[in-house]
Amino acid sequence: MLISASDSKQTIDQATLCSDLLDWARQGGASDAKVVMSYNTGYEVSVRLQEIDTVEYHQDITLGMSVFKGRKKAHFSTTDLSKKALKEALSQALDVASYTQEDPCSALPDKADLAVDFDQQLDVFHPWDLSVEQAIARALEAESVALDMDNAIDNSEGMSISTSNKQRFLANSHGFAKGYARTSHYQYLSLIAKQKGKMQRDGHYDVKSHYEDLLGTKSMAQKAVENTKRRIGARAIGSQKTPVMFAPEVATTLIQSFLSAISGSNIYRKSSFLLDQIDQAVFPSWFEIMDDPFVPRGLSSVLFDSEGVKVQPRTLIEKGILQSYLLDSYAARKLKLKTTGHAGGAHNIVIPGQEDFDTMLKNMGTGFVVTELMGQGVNPVTGDYSRAAGGYWVKDGVFDFAVEGVTIAGNLKDMYQNIVAVGKDYNLNSSIATGSILIEQMALSGS
Repeated sequence: MLISASDSKQTIDQATLCSDLLDWARQGGASDAKVVMSYNTGYEVSVRLQEIDTVEYHQDITLGMSVFKGRKKAHFSTTDLSKKALKEALSQALDVASYTQEDPCSALPDKADLAVDFDQQLDVFHPWDLSVEQAIARALEAESVALDMDNAIDNSEGMSISTSNKQRFLANSHGFAKGYARTSHYQYLSLIAKQKGKMQRDGHYDVKSHYEDLLGTKSMAQKAVENTKRRIGARAIGSQKTPVMFAPEVATTLIQSFLSAISGSNIYRKSSFLLDQIDQAVFPSWFEIMDDPFVPRGLSSVLFDSEGVKVQPRTLIEKGILQSYLLDSYAARKLKLKTTGHAGGAHNIVIPGQEDFDTMLKNMGTGFVVTELMGQGVNPVTGDYSRAAGGYWVKDGVFDFAVEGVTIAGNLKDMYQNIVAVGKDYNLNSSIATGSILIEQMALSGS
């Protein structure tokens, strides 16, 4: 949903206030300026063991402004939107800009790069007409169904539901003045199973831009129960080298590391293990990664990036070869390239899958399926990878037993090259749409 100055009183306030600030900045001696205003409202409820745990409301308004004096820049942010406070903060920022060091790459995006076409229908604004009382009732029902569904479920860590409506307005002295609205709806159920005095916990979460795409209470309970029951009897295994398959919910972390490695800021700082890899094979020859800002109801769908620059679908990996970095205007100038419309990061990432989950298990034969990762353990400069993990041991293509207390290790460069399959069991609770990712072999350290 695109915001213009005629949509609502709240929006009129945003557009008018941003315009006033740009005028005041020019009058104060700024050669250019940018202002961003965000307005976020919503609530979160949580219940545990059929009692209300928390109810939290939020209503946040923030404003950030960058001012330029030539190639000198200063920035301020505030939640006090009174005229007096804004003028004082702007005056201080203008003073700071006079004394900061010049940076030849510091400037607004080129005017020609700004978005002008807003015909795409993103379908990301769907306020949920769900009262707090109804949300509590929904959470209580899901938890109750889960607790009654199977005797193996001994306890609950609770069910949470949140909903948020966000408005964002961006204006700069190049004449750009547009905003958008989006919604985000989330639910999470965490359960505990106990066997022989030993507890295991798991659950299920769901996040969507449209509330209609969330699971119903019974489906939510069933998935949480299935995930938790499967953890019963978890144990460590011996150290070895073995095929490792990352389930969709954790496979996204492998792709997040890739996106971070090709971000402009890490490239120009030379702090990336994928430095100087454009036109080089980073993944197997069949592997593809696409970035699409226009996915309907996508969690990272946008009409322009956080600088107002136009966005477009882009292939990041084609036939395994790196095609592009993710650049905002500053990083592009540092690297003597053009912005790719990625101020604020990547958009919706899509990795095409080839096989269903059961087929991937069968092809793996024996190995480790990772469903949980703990700690950081990723070196962004070298690509060295070592993380504590939990999941399931697979034997002859079927789950054998749950695994805990192990560490998997490798190097991301090698891991990417040794991907042998990507599943079609997409994780739709993330802006990274990937299925399971099977890696030919990794080092597993256990008992």
